[in-house]
Amino acid sequence: MRNPFKRSGSPYGKRTSEYTTGSRPILYSNKLKIVTAIVTVIVIIVVMSESVVVVQAGHRGVVLYVGAVENRVLGEGVHFVIPFAEHVIPLEVRTLKFQADASAASNDLQQVHTTIALNYHISPSQANLIYQQLGVDYADRIIAPTIQESVKASVAKFNAEELITKRAIAKAVIAQTIGNTLSARDIVV
Repeated sequence: MRNPFKRSGSPYGKRTSEYTTGSRPILYSNKLKIVTAIVTVIVIIVVMSESVVVVQAGHRGVVLYVGAVENRVLGEGVHFVIPFAEHVIPLEVRTLKFQADASAASNDLQQVHTTIALNYHISPSQANLIYQQLGVDYADRIIAPTIQESVKASVAKFNAEELITKRAIAKAVIAQTIGNTLSARDIVV
């Protein structure tokens, strides 16, 4: 017969061997495996999302490698990049409209006020150079001053009467001056 006052080696008797392996409980081991699996899946998802870039239709992707502009331009579609090292800046290559008011003096010193509407797009193959030299706000940096300068230079060639009677010629002179200046910067008018 067994002595009820005698203590066994464990206060829980044989039950402790069912719930432990060595010195760790089985529940703790399973939780650790689950947390490790969740963290691993999250890391894989983050790395995969950073390595895939989608360039939308009508855009080109300028690749920056640790902040430096690379010599490649990504076309439309899905592209793979080095995660955390390469970053892609999208630039629109569709035809855009820029409208500006310009004032100038004619050959006979008459004040001329005009509104110029310019349709333009950047050269798709040169998007990286445009980003490197002018930035994303290239329209404000180069197109607006070019319009002002071209209108002043072109209008000064005509007197006020000629600007009205030879309007088509004056328009062509202004357009050609703007086009020549912007084409040197890889902007197509």
